[in-house]
Amino acid sequence: ETLTVYGQPDGAGSFLAKGTAGNPAFDGTLAIAARMVAKYSTSVLERNPSTGVVSMARYGTPVPTATISSILSTITYVDTVAWENMTGLAPTNYYEGTGATLPTAEQVAKPGYTFEGWYAASDCSGLPELAVSATDTGDITYYAKFDSTDPDFTIVDGKLTRINPKGHREVTIPEGVREIGSSVLLYFDDNNNIAYYDVTNVTISSTVTNISEFAFSESHLTSIVIPGNVKTIGQYAFTDCTNLLEVAIEDGVEFIGDSAFDNCTALTTVSIPGSVDTLRDRTFYGCTSLTSVTMASGVKTIGGWVFGNCTSLTDISFPEGLDGIGYCAFYQCTGLVNVVIPKGVAILDSAFYRCTGLKSVNISGTVVSTKKRARLQASGRTLLGAAPDPEETTVGNYAFYGCSELESALIGSKVSEIGGGTFADCPKLKSIIVEAGNEHYATVDGMLLTADGKVLISGAGDATDITVPNGVTNILEGAFAGFTAITNVTLPNTVQVVGEAAFSNATALASMTIPNSVTTIGARAFYDTALATVYVAKGDTARVKSLVEGTGYAGTVAYVEPSEEPSAAPSIEGDPSATVTGDATSGYTIAPSTTEGTVEVTIPSGLAPEKVTVEVPPTAAVKPNGANVAVVKTVAATTYDITEFLDIPAPNASGVVDLSQATVKEAIVKEALDPTKEGVDIDLKPTAPSITTAATRRGLTYTFSEGTTLEGMTQKAVKIGDGTTWTPTITVKGGTSGFYSIGVTK
Repeated sequence: ETLTVYGQPDGAGSFLAKGTAGNPAFDGTLAIAARMVAKYSTSVLERNPSTGVVSMARYGTPVPTATISSILSTITYVDTVAWENMTGLAPTNYYEGTGATLPTAEQVAKPGYTFEGWYAASDCSGLPELAVSATDTGDITYYAKFDSTDPDFTIVDGKLTRINPKGHREVTIPEGVREIGSSVLLYFDDNNNIAYYDVTNVTISSTVTNISEFAFSESHLTSIVIPGNVKTIGQYAFTDCTNLLEVAIEDGVEFIGDSAFDNCTALTTVSIPGSVDTLRDRTFYGCTSLTSVTMASGVKTIGGWVFGNCTSLTDISFPEGLDGIGYCAFYQCTGLVNVVIPKGVAILDSAFYRCTGLKSVNISGTVVSTKKRARLQASGRTLLGAAPDPEETTVGNYAFYGCSELESALIGSKVSEIGGGTFADCPKLKSIIVEAGNEHYATVDGMLLTADGKVLISGAGDATDITVPNGVTNILEGAFAGFTAITNVTLPNTVQVVGEAAFSNATALASMTIPNSVTTIGARAFYDTALATVYVAKGDTARVKSLVEGTGYAGTVAYVEPSEEPSAAPSIEGDPSATVTGDATSGYTIAPSTTEGTVEVTIPSGLAPEKVTVEVPPTAAVKPNGANVAVVKTVAATTYDITEFLDIPAPNASGVVDLSQATVKEAIVKEALDPTKEGVDIDLKPTAPSITTAATRRGLTYTFSEGTTLEGMTQKAVKIGDGTTWTPTITVKGGTSGFYSIGVTK
């Protein structure tokens, strides 16, 4: 059955249609017609039951059949930011039953915001509307949802807990934030994996006082300024920020926690203000690109491992007043070359462990130098006890262990404590100098001893044959460890204790004399040596063998006892009153009865030279080598070109050159105290005058004279040139007039 529906046309066109009875389209058409009447007329539709004709009751006569068009309804758009209607958008109306396309994001672009869709609800709840549906009816209002493109900050009770940068690479923390929480740049990606927003710089506002632990760890920051209003930087705050190039910590920051900048591998420079009194453990550990560190006055303590593995660190500046250098504080800082540590610092164990590029160290030194030296200080996890003297300096065990390029060390006048193994495994260490005025330490034959001569702390030099000074009772742990040139060692009969690892890694060590005075040899004393022969006293083989094997040494050792005693003891030519003590097995000590002049020692046949110790006062000299030291031994001959430092007379008529008439060149004499030369230091303070020469020349003898008048000067000390500087002991001081001279002779 076909049913015809009539309606009244208006200016928009006809709203007549026809459909088939029972067809849903017909029912829809009928509904549309009914709404058309409701919209455009007060009349109602009527249906003739006999004919099936539906018409508006207002018109008695049906009109010709035509097509019904949709009702035209309006569309309104609302901006949910400004809460105002939006103009200039299309479409503004639609025909019911046909639907319509809504404006695009480009058409509704709003500066500073991102368009997130059209919503039917004013609170933008539910799902966004994509278009006007064909089933929509009536006038419709759509609400535009916008999200600001400015970074979003989640702040709870003054604590910043999350930052959403919304694409910004630089963000500024709002005023009012007091604390930056943990992992503020962390989020979870689409696969629910941890990720970090790509923010490269954060500006910290003036109200922030605390940066929490892990605040920016593992983030993509490249630079950060931490203003002085921030008082606390928590532990791990910037750990693993591997893109971080620059850090500026302003004065006012008081606390930097453990590992705060651990493994910031791109960081190149850092300055620590004086308001930070302590750098805690591992603060900058593993910052492998760090080249320069500056510390302001006020920094007191640097904890363990603080700059460990900062392999590029070459320049470090520290203030006076630092208290200590921590355990392994500069562990494997292989870029350090020269180090000067001021007075009053406690240097803990292994502080400069394996700084393999380090060539010189000046511990609480005050020596004037023309070279530019890096200044260095640090402290530790647990500091040594505070010293009554604020300038007192202490050095812990193995402080410079493994500094394989270290060539020289100066022990300042205020160094009061040096631990065992301080220079262990430093095979290139040629010179240890103790500054004048140090009451605790001295050097003998280049070896570092306590002032009383009883404890040997460290060896030095490249000699192959070592005789430990007579009077030494204790050789500290690691004293000769890693000294690869040593082939033979003779211990005097005063030594009682050989410390742990004392000769370990002295790979060329093949023979040693161990007297019956030795009662203890520490573990690993001969580890990784070539020790094959040990000379012992008569009948002492079993005991010494037990001591050697007790160290864990597994090499094959031959123990040699003396087969016969020499017929005579050593003597001094022309000095029958010379004092001789000891025996051929443990060694002889001989001292002249005179205090001046030159003594000549006669060593009888069958007695090894290394078994003889010669003690002379500072005003005497010893032949054949003339060394003015407490212990004298036969040394290898040295060849040098005398024309470099002597004016040689012309040959006589027979072509013979009389070298007794040769004189030292004037320029060579002057250079000894030439202030332009490296090492020269003249400090004529009345209470503590000191003189340090330039490097002495081999083949020349240097003399020191002093007196209260020029005419009354007398010779007090002699040194045979050996390439090192010389600091003679000055006794004329304390306010009287003082005259001093250095003489140079062939």
